[in-house]
Amino acid sequence: METATSRLFSRHILKCCRRFSWSQGRRTFLSDAYKCQDLWDARTSLPIFKDLNMDKFYLAIDKNFQTKGKVLPVDIDIFAVNAVTDQQLDDLQDVLHRFRRTPLTTGALPSTGHALVRALLAAPDPERRQRLLDVLDDRMNYGVFLDTHTANMCMDTFLKEGNYRDAAKIATHLMLQEEWSDPINRALALYSCCAYIENPVPEPWRQPDPEEDPKAETEFIRVKYLRNEWNDAHFDLREWWELCGKTLAWVGASGDQLGDRSCQLLGWALWRQWDQLRQCCDRLQGSGGVCRDTLERVAGLLADAGDSCPDAAALSARVSALPAADAPLLETLRSAAESAVAEHEPAAVAQLRATYADWERRRLEALEQQRQAEERARRVQALEEKRQELRERERLLWFFDREEQLLAEVDRQWNRPQPPKPPHVQKLLRKKRPTQADYVPPHVQRTHNQ
Repeated sequence: METATSRLFSRHILKCCRRFSWSQGRRTFLSDAYKCQDLWDARTSLPIFKDLNMDKFYLAIDKNFQTKGKVLPVDIDIFAVNAVTDQQLDDLQDVLHRFRRTPLTTGALPSTGHALVRALLAAPDPERRQRLLDVLDDRMNYGVFLDTHTANMCMDTFLKEGNYRDAAKIATHLMLQEEWSDPINRALALYSCCAYIENPVPEPWRQPDPEEDPKAETEFIRVKYLRNEWNDAHFDLREWWELCGKTLAWVGASGDQLGDRSCQLLGWALWRQWDQLRQCCDRLQGSGGVCRDTLERVAGLLADAGDSCPDAAALSARVSALPAADAPLLETLRSAAESAVAEHEPAAVAQLRATYADWERRRLEALEQQRQAEERARRVQALEEKRQELRERERLLWFFDREEQLLAEVDRQWNRPQPPKPPHVQKLLRKKRPTQADYVPPHVQRTHNQ
């Protein structure tokens, strides 16, 4: 049986290994076991994926969209889980966009978005990575949201590559979803945002809008009404200091460690919410302290605030009066992230493996329900065809006994009142010239060519 001493010793060894890998230049937090790559790669060995032709399957899905206007969520999930190549990923993005516009999108399986994120994240092409961020930003048209494990994988991958901008963007998605209950999520989100603030690479945060051609013709479009300018201070946030600031403030408020308190203070200042910053100073006055470099950075932000903060001097004095700690913020957050990973990673790996097994079970159950529904529909159709055949035979066999009834039915159908014609048809009928009853067409004598 594993004792508490052996567990502490294992955590100490794991932490030392992570510090050694950090010193060698591999900025890594999650281990290779966290992704459960072996279990994920084994997903295509299931019977439902063994003989699946993705090209024919996509054509079948496209035909259902065109004829029926809908596709079952389990079919979308099977296509997403099995999409690997670039063409299949393009088709998957198109399928998800059309599926989002159908009523059945409410029943989308959770493994669908997970499979798309993993496939785009594993693609070596940088364009695929950018497409992943575009899909996550376009929640209305794709409906793909990060779960706990895909968010950690994305942030860890981007941090390893030195791509602090995209790691911070993933962290802001957790803030927008208001989901940071996982300790690894919180630690990596805070570290990603602070790493981007320290070293904002690559640039820019978002691509600028395309410039309008001054020679282009202006096109005017009639609209029913104009919406008033409104910013909900959440989904309408666009600038990096707003998104990162709110992420630091909200996620930092969920903890009480040195890094959490420092991020909370820095977040309100970066977001330029001066009233919230004042209240945060009151809460942190009797706490365990804030990182000294954070206090200096907040003081610099207050000095650059200008007219947006009328009492900047008084607020800066209150910030400077907070108890300070000499530990750098980024190193503190890195240590907190390593500790969170060392403590919670084994449980997270076990949970992910159980989640994959549960998703497989739900997928098989959905396929069985679909098979039963199709079998039931075939039975109903066959029964209805048999009933129609019996009705026809009955009419044929009992024709002479029911001749008067059938003739009355024919007469009733023949003399039934006709529905009124559309107005444009009535207008054409009124314009038609009446013909004379005694009109005789002229005799035309045919001439033959000589």
